[in-house]
Amino acid sequence: MKRTGGTWANYVSLPRNAGYLDERDDTVGLTPAGVASAGNVDKPLPGTVITQWREALGSGPSKIIDVLVEPYPRQLHRANLADRVNMTATGGAFANYLSLLKTNGLVEVSGRKIKASETLFLDAGKQAA
Repeated sequence: MKRTGGTWANYVSLPRNAGYLDERDDTVGLTPAGVASAGNVDKPLPGTVITQWREALGSGPSKIIDVLVEPYPRQLHRANLADRVNMTATGGAFANYLSLLKTNGLVEVSGRKIKASETLFLDAGKQAA
């Protein structure tokens, strides 16, 4: 979803107007009032975060997630990653999938090296190093 799109504007209007959102430097978080409003939130069960992202993103990006989760927190070279998901490192589909994962904060790209983001492990299914 684009932050500049109408759907985003609709979704965030109520919490924004209630003073629950802290929006700055291209990030969105909760204010203390937003955290209080959410109440107690149970930590997801191990593996839940990865499963939810896989279901939301579809098979192409999910294959990349699966490959990157295995060696976490190690990085993989872009060509190695593409080969392991049976894609071409310079192909458009591969680039689109990586872009989608990066936009959602699920991968970190450093030059030609790519690794899963800590975001995928918020449920402590696999501990961050």
